[in-house]
Amino acid sequence: MTTNRALPFLVALLVVALFIAPAAWDAGYVLDDHAAVLGNPLAHWPPDPAALMTTPWFGPAAAWRGQGVSRPLVTLGYAVEDGLGLGARGRHLASLTLLAIAAGLLGALVAHLGRAWRAASDASSDAADDAVVTTAAVLTAALFAAHPIHIEATMAVSNRPELVAAVLALVCILAFARGAVVVAIVTFAAALLAKESALATLAPLLLLVMWRKSGDARRSAASAWLMMVALTVGWLAWRHAALPIGAVSPIDNPLVAVSTAERLAASMVLVAHAAGRLLLPLNLAPDYGLDVLPLIAPPLGWVALGGAVSLSALATTAIALRHVHRRGGPQGARAAATVALSLVSAAAFYGPVAQIAMAATLTTADRVLLLPSMGLCVLGGVAAAMLWHRSKHRLWRNVARSAICALIVVFGLGSASLADDWADDLRLHARGARLAPGSLKMNYNHGRLLLEAGDDDAARTALIKAWSLAKGDRPTGVLLVQAHTRLGECTAGEAVFAVLYRPATPPQATFDAGVAKAGIDLRVACRDFSAAFALGRTLVAPEEAWQIKVYVAGVAAGETDAAAHWAASFGVDAAFEPRWVAAAVWAERKAGRPAQALARLQALAARRPNLAGVATQIAAICDHPRDAAVMAGCAQSWRRPHTDATEPASGRDPGREKDRYGDP
Repeated sequence: MTTNRALPFLVALLVVALFIAPAAWDAGYVLDDHAAVLGNPLAHWPPDPAALMTTPWFGPAAAWRGQGVSRPLVTLGYAVEDGLGLGARGRHLASLTLLAIAAGLLGALVAHLGRAWRAASDASSDAADDAVVTTAAVLTAALFAAHPIHIEATMAVSNRPELVAAVLALVCILAFARGAVVVAIVTFAAALLAKESALATLAPLLLLVMWRKSGDARRSAASAWLMMVALTVGWLAWRHAALPIGAVSPIDNPLVAVSTAERLAASMVLVAHAAGRLLLPLNLAPDYGLDVLPLIAPPLGWVALGGAVSLSALATTAIALRHVHRRGGPQGARAAATVALSLVSAAAFYGPVAQIAMAATLTTADRVLLLPSMGLCVLGGVAAAMLWHRSKHRLWRNVARSAICALIVVFGLGSASLADDWADDLRLHARGARLAPGSLKMNYNHGRLLLEAGDDDAARTALIKAWSLAKGDRPTGVLLVQAHTRLGECTAGEAVFAVLYRPATPPQATFDAGVAKAGIDLRVACRDFSAAFALGRTLVAPEEAWQIKVYVAGVAAGETDAAAHWAASFGVDAAFEPRWVAAAVWAERKAGRPAQALARLQALAARRPNLAGVATQIAAICDHPRDAAVMAGCAQSWRRPHTDATEPASGRDPGREKDRYGDP
């Protein structure tokens, strides 16, 4: 008996270790990991419990205010992992362990309910009943562990709330079914602190209360359930007071801006999409936006399919509940109870993101299907176990056994392939762009990551695809200009820039500094220095790096006085500050004026004779003189670098001066 109870956990661990762990071994951080984990000060050791209860999920930054979402238990876990010194590998192993535990708990729940309902039916049982229950538990655990829909929640550390909530919800249901109501209440409260969707656990718990025989046990279970309802209300009230949720952004979910009828039609599309992903998890992508799912003015076929799925689930649940209480023998009642519990659980956990009640904070994602998938995995495991042992024909038993084993292997291989793509951002978005070639978001993100990786040719291709999907899109256009700049494609870059750039014209200023900066870089790279300088002077309060870039463009354009005036407007003496002189020297040489570059260095050397690095720069010009003016200047200067000393008169630190001096 002890061995049988351990089997679901062992099988789940084996499936996870065999199919998913190899891909996760060298996985890095992806998507929101950088904000929720690495960049969140509350996710680092030591933890601040008070702040965890009153701070948004992604951290205390002002940008996250109005999010109204707090998952303090998971953030506390991140802080503990940070204190233990866990890197990406350790955090991924923790997520894999949670997935295996969740799968094992789901199998254990099936085994317990199967034995409990069989005992309550007052019917004779035999070894075949034990075999059905054990097989159902093992197959359920294997299906859940292998299902590809769980990879998003497992391979992104920032999606840990799904796994933690699943584990705690399952512990809660299992403890409740065993009569350990105190444990159930505590784990339910913890699940709420992991993710708010755990409140849907109340639905299957209510069914378990209804199916208890009348008496003290039922009254105790009902009291515990009401206490959990009170905990839910209290937690949501506290969160609303501490973290009032702002209006859902149309960028996150465009359904907030449509009518109720349009939103309900879109919800049917989401139901059809979710059912398809759960039953046939092929071509899973990192994101499903409006350019992937037809949510606005959806085709009637999608709406009808979602409606059919919803009505079928509702009718099946109603029939199963009726069968449990009014008809059927013990075996039929147990099967009907399993169907009802599974479908109610799946619907309850999917409800918060189905858009039926209201527009949620996100449209949809594979990770939000982790909890709903529990119900369908139970249905699949129990049905397969019944065919495995109860089919009257040996052929059908063998077919059922082969089919379920093959399905687990296929799911496992699909998870392995998907987990490999989730190992880093670049592969993940390459997958997204491949599966949804018409998606602006996926092509943009793919191009952005390629550009960051230095693969300029591939980045240009991806960004051109994104630009063709939404010509005029500002983020895409800026990156495309940068890609053309790196590749020296001046005409193509100017064509994109011309679409983007709109100078500010009072009283309605539309000036975009990001677009202007991309244009400055493009024009400097293409040696159109005058245009770059003119564009640069439109920048308002630029940071120092961009002050110097604009100054470089002015010097290279030969507009020396105007460039010096630009520097002076920021309180800088460009002839004296080493960084600005270095920038001017680079500009003069870029413009093909080495003599002027030499003269600037000589003027600086005259004012700061012991400044580190000046002699080296002079020697670099003089070692390869190009014209008579350079040769004449070199005759009056150092030919080789010499040992620089400190400047007693100025008291400056020569090491600090050396750090500041160099090419821009």
